Amino acid sequence: MSTLSPADTCVSGLEWRHERTLRLRSEEKLAFLEEFNQLLVESSGDCVLVVDADGRVISINKTGRELFELKTDNDGLNRPWTALFKGLETKPPLVLSRLPQHGATFHAISKTASGEPRYWSILSRSFGGAVGAGRFLVIARDITQHMLIGKALRQSEEAFRKIFEENPIGIILAGLDCQITKVNSALGAMLGFLESELLGRDLRNLPDPPDEQHAFNMERLLHREIGSFQSEVVFRTKRKQPVWSHITTSVLHDTDGVPTAMFQMVENIQDRKTTEEQVLAYQQQLQTLASELALGEERERRRIATNLHDRIGQSLAFARLKLAALNKEKDGVSEVRGLIDQAIADTRSLTFELSPPVLYELGLVAAIEWLTRKFQQEHRIQTRFHDDEQPKPVHENFRVVLFQSVRELLVNVVKHAKASHAQVLLRRDADALRIIIEDDGVGFEVPGMSARREPARSFGLFNIRERVEYLGGHVNIRSELGQGTRVTLIAPLKIEQGVDS
Repeated sequence: MSTLSPADTCVSGLEWRHERTLRLRSEEKLAFLEEFNQLLVESSGDCVLVVDADGRVISINKTGRELFELKTDNDGLNRPWTALFKGLETKPPLVLSRLPQHGATFHAISKTASGEPRYWSILSRSFGGAVGAGRFLVIARDITQHMLIGKALRQSEEAFRKIFEENPIGIILAGLDCQITKVNSALGAMLGFLESELLGRDLRNLPDPPDEQHAFNMERLLHREIGSFQSEVVFRTKRKQPVWSHITTSVLHDTDGVPTAMFQMVENIQDRKTTEEQVLAYQQQLQTLASELALGEERERRRIATNLHDRIGQSLAFARLKLAALNKEKDGVSEVRGLIDQAIADTRSLTFELSPPVLYELGLVAAIEWLTRKFQQEHRIQTRFHDDEQPKPVHENFRVVLFQSVRELLVNVVKHAKASHAQVLLRRDADALRIIIEDDGVGFEVPGMSARREPARSFGLFNIRERVEYLGGHVNIRSELGQGTRVTLIAPLKIEQGVDS
Protein backbone atom coordinates (compact mmCIF):
# COMPACT_ATOMS: atom_id res chain seq x y z
CA MET A 1 0.00 0.00 0.00
CA SER A 2 1.42 3.27 -1.21
CA THR A 3 1.09 6.50 0.53
CA LEU A 4 1.15 10.05 -0.90
CA SER A 5 4.06 12.07 0.01
CA PRO A 6 3.43 15.49 1.46
CA ALA A 7 4.55 16.98 -1.85
CA ASP A 8 2.01 14.92 -3.80
CA THR A 9 -0.73 15.86 -1.38
CA CYS A 10 0.07 19.50 -1.86
CA VAL A 11 -0.08 19.17 -5.66
CA SER A 12 -3.43 17.38 -5.52
CA GLY A 13 -4.90 20.15 -3.37
CA LEU A 14 -3.75 22.81 -5.77
CA GLU A 15 -5.28 20.98 -8.74
CA TRP A 16 -8.59 20.60 -6.93
CA ARG A 17 -8.69 24.28 -6.10
CA HIS A 18 -7.89 25.20 -9.68
CA GLU A 19 -10.63 22.96 -11.09
CA ARG A 20 -13.10 24.34 -8.58
CA THR A 21 -12.21 27.90 -9.56
CA LEU A 22 -12.66 27.11 -13.28
CA ARG A 23 -16.01 25.43 -12.59
CA LEU A 24 -17.27 28.41 -10.57
CA ARG A 25 -16.19 30.80 -13.30
CA SER A 26 -17.94 28.69 -15.93
CA GLU A 27 -21.12 28.58 -13.87
CA GLU A 28 -21.00 32.34 -13.36
CA LYS A 29 -20.44 32.91 -17.06
CA LEU A 30 -23.30 30.54 -17.93
CA ALA A 31 -25.58 32.27 -15.46
CA PHE A 32 -24.63 35.64 -16.94
CA LEU A 33 -25.30 34.45 -20.46
CA GLU A 34 -28.62 32.92 -19.46
CA GLU A 35 -29.65 36.15 -17.74
CA PHE A 36 -28.45 38.19 -20.72
CA ASN A 37 -30.31 36.01 -23.21
CA GLN A 38 -33.42 36.09 -21.04
CA LEU A 39 -33.22 39.88 -20.93
CA LEU A 40 -32.85 40.04 -24.72
CA VAL A 41 -35.81 37.73 -25.26
CA GLU A 42 -38.03 39.56 -22.77
CA SER A 43 -37.18 42.99 -24.15
CA SER A 44 -37.69 41.99 -27.79
CA GLY A 45 -40.49 43.72 -29.68
CA ASP A 46 -41.31 40.44 -31.41
CA CYS A 47 -43.14 37.44 -30.03
CA VAL A 48 -40.48 34.84 -29.09
CA LEU A 49 -41.54 31.22 -28.41
CA VAL A 50 -39.53 28.19 -27.45
CA VAL A 51 -41.28 24.96 -28.56
CA ASP A 52 -40.34 21.31 -28.39
CA ALA A 53 -40.05 18.81 -31.21
CA ASP A 54 -43.81 18.17 -31.06
CA GLY A 55 -44.56 21.88 -31.48
CA ARG A 56 -45.69 22.47 -27.89
CA VAL A 57 -44.89 25.76 -26.23
CA ILE A 58 -42.18 25.71 -23.57
CA SER A 59 -41.86 29.46 -22.99
CA ILE A 60 -43.32 32.77 -24.19
CA ASN A 61 -41.70 36.17 -23.80
CA LYS A 62 -43.41 39.33 -22.52
CA THR A 63 -44.31 40.66 -26.00
CA GLY A 64 -45.92 37.33 -26.88
CA ARG A 65 -48.01 37.31 -23.71
CA GLU A 66 -49.19 40.84 -24.49
CA LEU A 67 -50.00 40.08 -28.12
CA PHE A 68 -51.96 36.95 -27.24
CA GLU A 69 -53.51 38.61 -24.15
CA LEU A 70 -52.29 35.90 -21.76
CA LYS A 71 -53.03 36.73 -18.12
CA THR A 72 -50.23 34.74 -16.43
CA ASP A 73 -46.77 33.50 -17.35
CA ASN A 74 -48.05 29.89 -17.52
CA ASP A 75 -50.99 30.58 -19.85
CA GLY A 76 -50.37 29.13 -23.27
CA LEU A 77 -47.65 26.69 -22.15
CA ASN A 78 -47.75 22.99 -23.12
CA ARG A 79 -50.11 23.82 -25.98
CA PRO A 80 -49.40 23.60 -29.71
CA TRP A 81 -47.82 26.88 -30.70
CA THR A 82 -50.34 27.27 -33.56
CA ALA A 83 -53.16 27.39 -30.96
CA LEU A 84 -51.91 30.83 -29.88
CA PHE A 85 -52.72 32.22 -33.33
CA LYS A 86 -56.49 32.23 -33.79
CA GLY A 87 -57.48 30.97 -37.26
CA LEU A 88 -53.85 30.68 -38.34
CA GLU A 89 -53.20 30.37 -42.05
CA THR A 90 -49.61 30.04 -43.22
CA LYS A 91 -47.95 30.40 -46.58
CA PRO A 92 -46.76 27.79 -47.36
CA PRO A 93 -49.21 25.68 -45.27
CA LEU A 94 -47.83 23.78 -42.24
CA VAL A 95 -48.60 20.14 -41.40
CA LEU A 96 -50.22 20.26 -37.98
CA SER A 97 -48.02 22.28 -35.63
CA ARG A 98 -44.70 20.63 -36.45
CA LEU A 99 -41.93 22.86 -37.69
CA PRO A 100 -39.40 21.88 -40.36
CA GLN A 101 -36.19 20.57 -38.81
CA HIS A 102 -34.07 22.76 -41.04
CA GLY A 103 -35.95 25.88 -39.97
CA ALA A 104 -38.17 28.10 -42.07
CA THR A 105 -39.36 31.66 -42.72
CA PHE A 106 -42.95 32.19 -43.81
CA HIS A 107 -45.90 34.60 -43.63
CA ALA A 108 -49.14 33.91 -41.82
CA ILE A 109 -52.53 35.45 -41.09
CA SER A 110 -54.55 35.10 -37.89
CA LYS A 111 -57.60 36.79 -36.39
CA THR A 112 -57.82 39.20 -33.49
CA ALA A 113 -60.45 38.85 -30.79
CA SER A 114 -62.67 41.24 -32.78
CA GLY A 115 -62.22 39.23 -36.00
CA GLU A 116 -59.85 41.66 -37.72
CA PRO A 117 -56.96 40.13 -39.70
CA ARG A 118 -53.48 40.15 -38.17
CA TYR A 119 -50.47 39.59 -40.41
CA TRP A 120 -47.27 37.86 -39.26
CA SER A 121 -43.77 37.20 -40.46
CA ILE A 122 -42.58 34.01 -38.70
CA LEU A 123 -39.05 32.58 -38.44
CA SER A 124 -38.25 29.19 -36.87
CA ARG A 125 -34.85 27.66 -36.07
CA SER A 126 -33.96 24.39 -34.32
CA PHE A 127 -31.42 24.34 -31.51
CA GLY A 128 -30.17 22.34 -28.53
CA GLY A 129 -30.00 18.66 -29.39
CA ALA A 130 -29.85 15.98 -32.01
CA VAL A 131 -31.96 16.24 -35.13
CA GLY A 132 -35.56 15.38 -34.28
CA ALA A 133 -35.07 15.73 -30.56
CA GLY A 134 -34.17 19.40 -30.30
CA ARG A 135 -36.13 22.49 -29.56
CA PHE A 136 -37.25 25.30 -31.83
CA LEU A 137 -37.05 29.05 -31.48
CA VAL A 138 -40.09 30.69 -33.10
CA ILE A 139 -39.96 34.46 -33.67
CA ALA A 140 -43.26 35.96 -34.85
CA ARG A 141 -43.27 39.61 -35.94
CA ASP A 142 -46.59 41.48 -36.17
CA ILE A 143 -46.52 43.17 -39.60
CA THR A 144 -50.20 44.14 -39.68
CA GLN A 145 -49.54 47.87 -39.79
CA HIS A 146 -46.96 47.41 -42.51
CA MET A 147 -49.33 45.27 -44.57
CA LEU A 148 -52.23 47.71 -44.12
CA ILE A 149 -50.04 50.64 -45.13
CA GLY A 150 -48.82 48.70 -48.15
CA LYS A 151 -52.38 47.79 -49.08
CA ALA A 152 -53.51 51.39 -48.71
CA LEU A 153 -50.53 52.50 -50.80
CA ARG A 154 -51.40 50.04 -53.53
CA GLN A 155 -55.03 51.15 -53.47
CA SER A 156 -53.91 54.78 -53.64
CA GLU A 157 -51.58 54.02 -56.52
CA GLU A 158 -54.36 52.17 -58.32
CA ALA A 159 -56.77 55.04 -57.74
CA PHE A 160 -54.19 57.52 -59.03
CA ARG A 161 -53.52 55.30 -62.05
CA LYS A 162 -57.24 55.14 -62.88
CA ILE A 163 -57.64 58.91 -62.39
CA PHE A 164 -54.53 59.55 -64.46
CA GLU A 165 -55.37 57.21 -67.33
CA GLU A 166 -59.17 57.48 -67.45
CA ASN A 167 -59.52 61.21 -66.76
CA PRO A 168 -61.01 63.08 -69.75
CA ILE A 169 -58.82 66.07 -68.82
CA GLY A 170 -55.19 66.02 -69.94
CA ILE A 171 -52.63 65.43 -67.16
CA ILE A 172 -48.88 66.06 -67.28
CA LEU A 173 -46.22 64.99 -64.77
CA ALA A 174 -42.79 66.60 -64.93
CA GLY A 175 -39.66 66.83 -62.83
CA LEU A 176 -38.64 69.95 -60.94
CA ASP A 177 -36.54 70.81 -63.99
CA CYS A 178 -39.87 70.99 -65.93
CA GLN A 179 -38.91 68.03 -68.14
CA ILE A 180 -42.07 66.00 -68.90
CA THR A 181 -41.92 62.46 -67.46
CA LYS A 182 -45.47 61.21 -68.07
CA VAL A 183 -48.70 62.25 -69.84
CA ASN A 184 -52.08 60.57 -69.96
CA SER A 185 -53.94 59.45 -73.06
CA ALA A 186 -56.42 62.37 -72.88
CA LEU A 187 -53.61 64.88 -73.45
CA GLY A 188 -52.21 62.82 -76.31
CA ALA A 189 -55.66 62.65 -77.93
CA MET A 190 -56.16 66.40 -77.49
CA LEU A 191 -52.85 67.34 -79.09
CA GLY A 192 -52.43 64.38 -81.45
CA PHE A 193 -49.05 63.33 -80.00
CA LEU A 194 -47.85 59.96 -78.75
CA GLU A 195 -46.62 59.90 -75.16
CA SER A 196 -43.09 59.20 -76.34
CA GLU A 197 -43.18 62.36 -78.47
CA LEU A 198 -43.94 64.53 -75.44
CA LEU A 199 -41.58 62.95 -72.92
CA GLY A 200 -38.54 65.08 -72.18
CA ARG A 201 -40.07 68.29 -73.53
CA ASP A 202 -39.96 71.40 -71.34
CA LEU A 203 -43.27 72.10 -69.66
CA ARG A 204 -42.69 75.84 -69.98
CA ASN A 205 -42.47 75.66 -73.78
CA LEU A 206 -45.82 74.00 -74.46
CA PRO A 207 -47.88 77.21 -74.86
CA ASP A 208 -47.62 78.47 -78.44
CA PRO A 209 -47.27 81.40 -78.78
CA PRO A 210 -45.37 81.82 -75.49
CA ASP A 211 -47.41 83.43 -72.74
CA GLU A 212 -45.37 85.83 -70.60
CA GLN A 213 -47.72 85.72 -67.60
CA HIS A 214 -47.77 81.92 -67.71
CA ALA A 215 -43.95 81.80 -67.81
CA PHE A 216 -43.75 84.30 -64.93
CA ASN A 217 -46.12 82.20 -62.79
CA MET A 218 -44.10 79.07 -63.58
CA GLU A 219 -40.98 80.73 -62.21
CA ARG A 220 -42.85 81.87 -59.09
CA LEU A 221 -44.12 78.32 -58.61
CA LEU A 222 -40.63 76.84 -58.93
CA HIS A 223 -39.33 79.34 -56.38
CA ARG A 224 -42.17 78.33 -54.02
CA GLU A 225 -43.63 81.85 -54.01
CA ILE A 226 -47.06 80.40 -54.87
CA GLY A 227 -48.56 76.94 -54.36
CA SER A 228 -50.36 76.70 -57.71
CA PHE A 229 -51.82 78.85 -60.46
CA GLN A 230 -54.35 78.73 -63.28
CA SER A 231 -54.15 80.25 -66.74
CA GLU A 232 -55.61 80.08 -70.21
CA VAL A 233 -53.06 79.52 -72.98
CA VAL A 234 -52.90 78.19 -76.52
CA PHE A 235 -51.34 74.79 -77.22
CA ARG A 236 -50.49 73.55 -80.71
CA THR A 237 -51.50 70.14 -81.98
CA LYS A 238 -49.14 67.95 -83.96
CA ARG A 239 -50.73 69.46 -87.08
CA LYS A 240 -50.06 73.00 -85.76
CA GLN A 241 -53.73 73.66 -85.02
CA PRO A 242 -54.34 76.04 -82.06
CA VAL A 243 -56.17 74.64 -79.04
CA TRP A 244 -57.24 76.97 -76.23
CA SER A 245 -56.57 75.27 -72.89
CA HIS A 246 -57.30 76.03 -69.25
CA ILE A 247 -54.39 74.70 -67.20
CA THR A 248 -53.87 74.26 -63.47
CA THR A 249 -50.22 73.89 -62.47
CA SER A 250 -49.00 72.83 -59.02
CA VAL A 251 -46.08 71.11 -57.28
CA LEU A 252 -46.33 67.66 -55.67
CA HIS A 253 -44.65 67.18 -52.27
CA ASP A 254 -43.63 64.14 -50.25
CA THR A 255 -44.76 63.50 -46.67
CA ASP A 256 -42.04 65.81 -45.37
CA GLY A 257 -43.21 68.67 -47.59
CA VAL A 258 -40.25 68.42 -49.95
CA PRO A 259 -41.15 69.20 -53.62
CA THR A 260 -40.87 66.13 -55.82
CA ALA A 261 -42.60 66.82 -59.16
CA MET A 262 -44.65 69.22 -61.26
CA PHE A 263 -48.32 68.40 -61.87
CA GLN A 264 -50.45 70.02 -64.56
CA MET A 265 -54.07 69.49 -65.60
CA VAL A 266 -54.99 70.64 -69.11
CA GLU A 267 -58.64 71.18 -70.05
CA ASN A 268 -59.64 71.75 -73.67
CA ILE A 269 -61.72 74.95 -73.78
CA GLN A 270 -61.59 75.49 -77.53
CA ASP A 271 -65.37 75.08 -77.87
CA ARG A 272 -65.96 77.58 -75.07
CA LYS A 273 -63.56 80.08 -76.63
CA THR A 274 -65.23 79.65 -80.01
CA THR A 275 -68.61 80.24 -78.38
CA GLU A 276 -67.29 83.31 -76.56
CA GLU A 277 -65.94 84.69 -79.84
CA GLN A 278 -69.31 84.10 -81.47
CA VAL A 279 -71.08 85.83 -78.58
CA LEU A 280 -68.69 88.79 -78.84
CA ALA A 281 -69.30 88.93 -82.58
CA TYR A 282 -73.06 88.85 -82.01
CA GLN A 283 -72.75 91.56 -79.38
CA GLN A 284 -70.71 93.67 -81.79
CA GLN A 285 -73.32 93.13 -84.48
CA LEU A 286 -76.08 94.02 -82.03
CA GLN A 287 -74.21 97.13 -80.94
CA THR A 288 -73.68 98.11 -84.57
CA LEU A 289 -77.34 97.51 -85.34
CA ALA A 290 -78.46 99.54 -82.32
CA SER A 291 -76.21 102.44 -83.27
CA GLU A 292 -77.28 102.29 -86.90
CA LEU A 293 -80.92 102.23 -85.82
CA ALA A 294 -80.35 105.26 -83.59
CA LEU A 295 -78.62 107.14 -86.41
CA GLY A 296 -81.29 106.03 -88.87
CA GLU A 297 -83.93 107.21 -86.44
CA GLU A 298 -82.25 110.61 -86.25
CA ARG A 299 -82.06 110.86 -90.04
CA GLU A 300 -85.75 110.04 -90.25
CA ARG A 301 -86.53 112.61 -87.57
CA ARG A 302 -84.62 115.20 -89.53
CA ARG A 303 -86.45 114.32 -92.76
CA ILE A 304 -89.85 114.57 -91.05
CA ALA A 305 -88.88 117.82 -89.32
CA THR A 306 -87.71 119.26 -92.65
CA ASN A 307 -90.99 118.28 -94.30
CA LEU A 308 -92.97 119.81 -91.45
CA HIS A 309 -91.03 123.06 -91.77
CA ASP A 310 -90.81 123.27 -95.53
CA ARG A 311 -94.27 122.06 -96.46
CA ILE A 312 -96.81 122.20 -93.64
CA GLY A 313 -95.21 125.13 -91.83
CA GLN A 314 -94.89 127.23 -94.97
CA SER A 315 -98.42 126.38 -96.10
CA LEU A 316 -99.78 127.47 -92.73
CA ALA A 317 -97.74 130.67 -92.82
CA PHE A 318 -99.01 131.45 -96.33
CA ALA A 319 -102.60 130.78 -95.20
CA ARG A 320 -102.14 133.22 -92.35
CA LEU A 321 -100.97 135.93 -94.74
CA LYS A 322 -103.96 135.34 -97.00
CA LEU A 323 -106.34 135.62 -94.04
CA ALA A 324 -104.71 138.88 -92.97
CA ALA A 325 -105.48 140.32 -96.38
CA LEU A 326 -109.17 139.57 -96.02
CA ASN A 327 -111.64 141.93 -94.51
CA LYS A 328 -110.87 142.01 -90.81
CA GLU A 329 -114.49 142.79 -90.00
CA LYS A 330 -115.80 139.50 -91.27
CA ASP A 331 -116.95 137.14 -88.52
CA GLY A 332 -114.78 134.11 -87.72
CA VAL A 333 -111.63 135.25 -89.51
CA SER A 334 -109.81 136.15 -86.29
CA GLU A 335 -110.70 132.77 -84.77
CA VAL A 336 -109.37 130.89 -87.81
CA ARG A 337 -106.25 133.02 -87.73
CA GLY A 338 -105.72 132.11 -84.08
CA LEU A 339 -105.99 128.38 -84.88
CA ILE A 340 -103.49 128.76 -87.71
CA ASP A 341 -101.07 130.62 -85.40
CA GLN A 342 -101.35 127.76 -82.88
CA ALA A 343 -100.76 125.19 -85.62
CA ILE A 344 -97.63 127.07 -86.73
CA ALA A 345 -96.33 127.17 -83.13
CA ASP A 346 -97.05 123.46 -82.65
CA THR A 347 -95.33 122.63 -85.94
CA ARG A 348 -92.22 124.54 -84.87
CA SER A 349 -92.22 122.83 -81.47
CA LEU A 350 -92.63 119.40 -83.07
CA THR A 351 -89.84 120.21 -85.54
CA PHE A 352 -87.48 121.05 -82.68
CA GLU A 353 -88.50 117.92 -80.77
CA LEU A 354 -87.87 115.67 -83.75
CA SER A 355 -84.58 117.20 -84.86
CA PRO A 356 -83.62 120.68 -83.70
CA PRO A 357 -82.35 122.69 -86.70
CA VAL A 358 -79.94 124.51 -84.42
CA LEU A 359 -77.88 121.30 -84.13
CA TYR A 360 -77.24 121.24 -87.88
CA GLU A 361 -77.18 124.97 -88.52
CA LEU A 362 -75.13 126.28 -85.56
CA GLY A 363 -73.37 123.17 -84.23
CA LEU A 364 -73.26 121.02 -81.10
CA VAL A 365 -72.29 123.69 -78.57
CA ALA A 366 -75.10 126.03 -79.58
CA ALA A 367 -77.60 123.15 -79.67
CA ILE A 368 -76.71 122.04 -76.13
CA GLU A 369 -76.91 125.64 -74.89
CA TRP A 370 -80.38 125.95 -76.46
CA LEU A 371 -81.38 122.60 -74.92
CA THR A 372 -80.20 123.75 -71.47
CA ARG A 373 -82.25 126.97 -71.63
CA LYS A 374 -85.30 125.07 -72.86
CA PHE A 375 -84.86 122.54 -70.02
CA GLN A 376 -84.78 125.31 -67.41
CA GLN A 377 -87.82 127.11 -68.87
CA GLU A 378 -89.97 124.00 -69.09
CA HIS A 379 -89.06 122.31 -65.79
CA ARG A 380 -88.20 125.23 -63.50
CA ILE A 381 -84.86 123.65 -62.46
CA GLN A 382 -81.98 126.10 -62.15
CA THR A 383 -79.61 124.96 -64.88
CA ARG A 384 -76.20 126.44 -65.61
CA PHE A 385 -74.46 126.12 -68.97
CA HIS A 386 -70.73 126.74 -69.44
CA ASP A 387 -68.45 126.34 -72.45
CA ASP A 388 -64.69 126.93 -72.45
CA GLU A 389 -65.04 128.43 -75.98
CA GLN A 390 -62.38 126.15 -77.44
CA PRO A 391 -62.95 124.60 -80.91
CA LYS A 392 -64.70 121.24 -80.64
CA PRO A 393 -64.91 119.60 -84.07
CA VAL A 394 -66.67 116.19 -83.88
CA HIS A 395 -68.00 113.78 -86.48
CA GLU A 396 -71.63 114.35 -87.48
CA ASN A 397 -72.74 110.97 -86.14
CA PHE A 398 -71.03 111.69 -82.83
CA ARG A 399 -72.64 115.14 -82.73
CA VAL A 400 -76.09 113.56 -83.00
CA VAL A 401 -75.35 110.89 -80.36
CA LEU A 402 -73.91 113.44 -77.90
CA PHE A 403 -76.89 115.76 -78.29
CA GLN A 404 -79.35 112.88 -77.80
CA SER A 405 -77.36 111.67 -74.76
CA VAL A 406 -77.41 115.10 -73.09
CA ARG A 407 -81.16 115.34 -73.74
CA GLU A 408 -81.76 111.89 -72.20
CA LEU A 409 -79.60 112.72 -69.17
CA LEU A 410 -81.53 115.96 -68.56
CA VAL A 411 -84.77 114.00 -68.84
CA ASN A 412 -83.39 111.62 -66.19
CA VAL A 413 -82.75 114.62 -63.92
CA VAL A 414 -86.43 115.55 -64.21
CA LYS A 415 -87.79 112.02 -63.82
CA HIS A 416 -85.51 110.52 -61.16
CA ALA A 417 -83.09 112.96 -59.52
CA LYS A 418 -85.51 115.27 -57.66
CA ALA A 419 -82.85 117.95 -58.12
CA SER A 420 -83.15 121.74 -57.63
CA HIS A 421 -79.95 122.58 -59.54
CA ALA A 422 -78.14 121.15 -62.54
CA GLN A 423 -75.34 122.18 -64.84
CA VAL A 424 -73.95 121.24 -68.24
CA LEU A 425 -70.24 121.91 -68.80
CA LEU A 426 -68.33 121.58 -72.09
CA ARG A 427 -64.57 121.64 -72.25
CA ARG A 428 -61.80 120.49 -74.50
CA ASP A 429 -59.01 118.30 -73.07
CA ALA A 430 -56.24 117.87 -75.65
CA ASP A 431 -57.84 115.76 -78.41
CA ALA A 432 -61.08 114.97 -76.57
CA LEU A 433 -64.35 116.71 -75.82
CA ARG A 434 -65.80 116.36 -72.33
CA ILE A 435 -69.46 117.06 -71.62
CA ILE A 436 -70.31 116.97 -67.91
CA ILE A 437 -73.91 116.79 -66.69
CA GLU A 438 -74.30 117.24 -62.92
CA ASP A 439 -77.26 117.51 -60.54
CA ASP A 440 -77.74 117.82 -56.77
CA GLY A 441 -80.47 115.17 -56.63
CA VAL A 442 -80.97 111.99 -54.65
CA GLY A 443 -78.29 110.01 -56.53
CA PHE A 444 -78.13 106.23 -56.80
CA GLU A 445 -75.75 103.30 -56.35
CA VAL A 446 -73.70 103.02 -59.55
CA PRO A 447 -72.82 99.26 -59.17
CA GLY A 448 -76.50 98.66 -58.59
CA MET A 449 -77.70 99.97 -61.92
CA SER A 450 -80.00 97.02 -62.07
CA ALA A 451 -83.38 96.80 -63.66
CA ARG A 452 -84.67 95.64 -60.29
CA ARG A 453 -84.30 99.07 -58.67
CA GLU A 454 -84.46 101.73 -61.41
CA PRO A 455 -85.33 100.08 -64.74
CA ALA A 456 -85.94 103.30 -66.70
CA ARG A 457 -82.74 105.02 -65.61
CA SER A 458 -80.69 101.81 -65.96
CA PHE A 459 -81.82 101.21 -69.52
CA GLY A 460 -81.28 104.85 -70.45
CA LEU A 461 -77.71 104.88 -69.09
CA PHE A 462 -76.96 101.54 -70.71
CA ASN A 463 -78.27 102.82 -74.06
CA ILE A 464 -76.16 105.99 -73.78
CA ARG A 465 -73.02 104.02 -72.92
CA GLU A 466 -73.52 101.59 -75.80
CA ARG A 467 -74.00 104.32 -78.41
CA VAL A 468 -71.10 106.50 -77.20
CA GLU A 469 -68.64 103.61 -76.85
CA TYR A 470 -69.61 102.18 -80.24
CA LEU A 471 -68.38 105.40 -81.87
CA GLY A 472 -65.12 105.33 -79.89
CA GLY A 473 -66.08 107.46 -76.92
CA HIS A 474 -66.40 106.75 -73.22
CA VAL A 475 -68.91 107.34 -70.41
CA ASN A 476 -68.04 107.88 -66.73
CA ILE A 477 -70.79 107.76 -64.11
CA ARG A 478 -70.32 108.88 -60.51
CA SER A 479 -73.18 108.93 -58.05
CA GLU A 480 -73.90 108.35 -54.38
CA LEU A 481 -77.16 108.18 -52.49
CA GLY A 482 -78.04 111.69 -51.37
CA GLN A 483 -74.95 113.18 -53.10
CA GLY A 484 -76.24 113.78 -56.62
CA THR A 485 -75.00 112.41 -59.94
CA ARG A 486 -72.20 113.35 -62.35
CA VAL A 487 -72.08 111.86 -65.86
CA THR A 488 -69.14 112.63 -68.17
CA LEU A 489 -69.37 112.00 -71.92
CA ILE A 490 -65.95 111.80 -73.61
CA ALA A 491 -65.64 111.97 -77.40
CA PRO A 492 -62.58 112.14 -79.70
CA LEU A 493 -62.21 115.30 -81.79
CA LYS A 494 -61.58 115.62 -85.53
CA ILE A 495 -58.29 117.43 -85.17
CA GLU A 496 -57.40 117.19 -88.85
CA GLN A 497 -60.39 119.25 -89.95
CA GLY A 498 -59.82 122.09 -87.52
CA VAL A 499 -63.36 123.39 -87.94
CA ASP A 500 -65.89 123.69 -85.15
CA SER A 501 -69.07 121.78 -85.82
